[in-house]
Amino acid sequence: MRRLALAVLLVHAALAHGQCVKPGVSRWTVKTSLPANRNKPIAVTLEEITALPDPDLSGGKESDTRYPDDLGNGLKEGSLVRVSGWIRLIATDPDCDYHIQLTPTNSGVDGTVIVEVPNPKANFEKSPELRDSATAVRAFLLSKILKGKEPAGGKGSKIGSAYVEVVGQLFMDAHHSPNCDARGKQGMHATTCWEVHPIIAARFAPRPPQ
Repeated sequence: MRRLALAVLLVHAALAHGQCVKPGVSRWTVKTSLPANRNKPIAVTLEEITALPDPDLSGGKESDTRYPDDLGNGLKEGSLVRVSGWIRLIATDPDCDYHIQLTPTNSGVDGTVIVEVPNPKANFEKSPELRDSATAVRAFLLSKILKGKEPAGGKGSKIGSAYVEVVGQLFMDAHHSPNCDARGKQGMHATTCWEVHPIIAARFAPRPPQ
C-alpha cells in the first residue's frame, strides 16, 4: 500500500510540473495515425464540430478501427479538418499529448473543443511523418505561445489572446462517452467527445471581429 501511495504521489508531482508518464491506451492506434487515403482538409467551425452526431458505439468504445459513420458534409472519423479558434489553455496530459482547448470567442467557456498533438518520440508516435509534424506543431506552440516553457500538467497553462488555425484528424474520444461534458479543464467543459487529434499543422490566423 505504501509503494502504491508513493507511486501515485510521484505521478501527481510529475504532472504538476508539466511532465508526462507513458503512452496512452484508449484508441491509441487510431489517435496516433492518419488514414492511408486522406482527403484534403475540410474547413469546419468549432460550432460545427460540437454539433456533430455521435457515431454508433455498439461495436465498442475502445475500437482500434475508425468509426465508419457518415457525419454529413463529407465528414467521418479520420477526415482531415481545418478549424480556427482561440487557444484558452494548453496542458501536458499523462500520455504526453499537448492538450489544447479552443473556444469560438476569447471570453466565456462555451463551445470548447479539445485538440491534441502527440509527443514526437518514437515510443509515443510510430509514424516518422507524424513525428515530424508533431515536432513542428509543438515547436510553434512552445516558441510562439508558451514563451519556451513546457505546458503545466494537471489543470494546464491558461493562454492569453492566441487565435490559431489547426489542421488534423477528426477523432472520437469514445472512451469518455456519454460523459463528454466532463472533459475539459478549468471550467471549460467540452460538450462533445469529438476532437481534432492528431494535429498535423498549426499557425496564427486572422482574428475575427469582436
